[in-house]
Amino acid sequence: MDEKWVGGHNTRKFGSLFKEAADRRPSEYLGTNVFVGASAPSRHEVASRARVGVRTLLWGNDLPHPEGTWPHTRASIHDVFYDVAPSDTAQILGRTAAEVYRFDVDKLADTVDRIGPTAVEVHGS
Repeated sequence: MDEKWVGGHNTRKFGSLFKEAADRRPSEYLGTNVFVGASAPSRHEVASRARVGVRTLLWGNDLPHPEGTWPHTRASIHDVFYDVAPSDTAQILGRTAAEVYRFDVDKLADTVDRIGPTAVEVHGS
């Protein structure tokens, strides 16, 4: 979409219409207006976080569908995030969703502490 916004070879016939309709490159809307709900994301998908923006990815387990992670969700989270920076892990696992949906994180703190996962479960010792 950025190519179309810039007016690459295959979009020159549109002139400046596309660019006039948006103030920023389409990719610049990732993490502010556009988010990716990643159901059971793979290591490869999580590794793309620097390119697409950590604040763009929202983790999910796709419960109750069989392709989801349950009943192995904690193991799945560990396998995908064990070597991801704890701040990035927290952002993807819940902080972005809390920001986007305006959750009251103080009210949810007891639930988070009770059901985890903990940093040790995710990253080891």
